[in-house]
Amino acid sequence: MIEPYRLSFTFGGLLFPESVLIAQRYLAVPDWTILKVEAQQGVLLRKTRASSRYRYFREIRDRLSKAWPFEIQSIAHESSGARYAAFAICCRHYLVIGDFVREVIQDKMAMKASHIGFDDYYHFLESKAPTHPELATLTETTRAKLRQVTFRMLTEGMLLEKGRDHRIQPPRIPEELISLYREHGDFTALEHLLYRHRT
Repeated sequence: MIEPYRLSFTFGGLLFPESVLIAQRYLAVPDWTILKVEAQQGVLLRKTRASSRYRYFREIRDRLSKAWPFEIQSIAHESSGARYAAFAICCRHYLVIGDFVREVIQDKMAMKASHIGFDDYYHFLESKAPTHPELATLTETTRAKLRQVTFRMLTEGMLLEKGRDHRIQPPRIPEELISLYREHGDFTALEHLLYRHRT
């Protein structure tokens, strides 16, 4: 059975600054229940509305719950590979983003293409609709929002250059981070980071 795509990322993007705060606090107090209370009370996240604080916390908590310990450490300490780790976690949590990277952007890289376009994203969604019926129910507004946030994540994750032309940016993944993914046998994460590992 094919796992349905999780499509709950229609706001925010990579949420890197907020992820750093939550990762730092989680290392000090590894209890999501306590962190939830702190987020709702405005101690952890400085958002005006309580509903916004909880929404951000819940999204980041769900992402980090699928992270390797070394990824949380990297994000908490804002290491040179922290944004790559945050993006790899997003690809793991939101399979639609991971599939788009592996099936579209990696192909672009292999063909030495320098840009990615909105049409590429919409063609990708159409190609996935037969096996992911949840995509067929999306409104045009939601499809556009998913595309906007996906491209924002790619830019914030340093896989696209900043700007409107969506130029593909060759990743500069620290060797230490590559080694950690290899040690954990997580070659899918390396694929999501556009690193073609050797078998």
